[in-house]
Amino acid sequence: MEAGRFSRALTCSVIEGSLATIMTTLLGGVFLTAFALHLGATEFEIGLLAATASLAHVAQLGGAFAIDRLGHRKTICMVATWISRLMWIPILFATFCEPAYRVRYIVGLLTISSLFASIGGGAWLSWIKDLVPNEIRLRFLGRRHVFNTALAFAMSVGGGLFIDASLRRQPDSLMGFVAVFITAMSCGIVGLFILQTIPEAVHIQSEPTGFAQLLGRPWQDRNFRRLIIFYGVWNFSSNLATPFFAVYMLAVLQVPFAIVTLLLTFSSLLGVATARLWTRFGDRFGTRNMVLLGTIADSFCPLLWLFVSPASLWLLVPIHCCGIFSAPVALGPNALSLKLSPAGRSLGYLALFNATTGPLTAGGAIVGGALASWFATTSSAPSAWGLQLIFAMSALMRLGSALLLLQVAEEHAHPAARVFKILTRAGRRWSRDRRFPARGVSPRDRTAA
Repeated sequence: MEAGRFSRALTCSVIEGSLATIMTTLLGGVFLTAFALHLGATEFEIGLLAATASLAHVAQLGGAFAIDRLGHRKTICMVATWISRLMWIPILFATFCEPAYRVRYIVGLLTISSLFASIGGGAWLSWIKDLVPNEIRLRFLGRRHVFNTALAFAMSVGGGLFIDASLRRQPDSLMGFVAVFITAMSCGIVGLFILQTIPEAVHIQSEPTGFAQLLGRPWQDRNFRRLIIFYGVWNFSSNLATPFFAVYMLAVLQVPFAIVTLLLTFSSLLGVATARLWTRFGDRFGTRNMVLLGTIADSFCPLLWLFVSPASLWLLVPIHCCGIFSAPVALGPNALSLKLSPAGRSLGYLALFNATTGPLTAGGAIVGGALASWFATTSSAPSAWGLQLIFAMSALMRLGSALLLLQVAEEHAHPAARVFKILTRAGRRWSRDRRFPARGVSPRDRTAA
């Protein structure tokens, strides 16, 4: 592909990714959680809603087999993604259903939407692996992440303020949510037209194989299997608590919805500000080491929630400063799975990765929701101590799972022990320079210079 066409393709991919992120931000996360709470959903149902997208990753197995047999990754990606995004039209009609069936109706339709989104996402990953060379892929994904997060920040703040204003005028009305969801769908549809302009990459494909062989190869690859195990455990541990941070702020701490979205977008902004630093670190020391450092630091973040109460809401600001670790957590799964999957056989590798880690991610949300609901039946004040116990469990399991990543090998990456030694030495040097300035030069003189 000529240089100009290749550059335009990458630019279009970044723009489409930003629009898709706006859609997923406004149709999921805290917006979907708040919508479900206003529909009267229980903690278990909220966990189930958070789990549908991850459970649907098993559909990538069928999608990979279809692409392996038929080819046409771009066509399959486009058709599946169109169906997925248009499914939100009937989901919006949930506001007119009987109250007793609203949440069940949403869960069912959201599951169908997520199944097709998963098929489209798997085809897109294989498409991008062949389109973007390995040596610039991490920087490309980092650039895409920065633009995605920046636009998601703006839309989250706007959407949160709009819904807050709508609820103040009509506390029982859901039309504010409906308006935000329609805006999200519009962004997703525009993104599909941009996605259509990206050319199909040259695909080095082996002869079509049987379903068992397609998935058996990646599982027999010991290094890739270790990556799957790490992300399976990590995703379960993380999702055990993540869907309920917003629940804790909205239901326990009684924080206004606009403030919740502002805190979440503040956290995202910190991720944007540090994304370039993380990708440079990954280029120098290896993607695995970037992910390892980020996940270890992120493991301690849920413990901070144990100290938050209505009397200490100011702690929410330092808690959301943990967004500086969001870039390696967000970039890691795609970056590592793309890097460790071989050319020509990436379909089976990526499908097995997502189909295995996806249900475990969903399992974390479902188990977290079930535990929260059980705590609600065993105490008169479950929201505080019950959710905090879940947060503590998540932190310990995250930290333990990070040890599994040490078993994953990455070509040309520095040994983890050497990286930590370099970082420790740099930290000591910085601390020493701060405490003991160069002889004969005072801190004031340094500032003046």
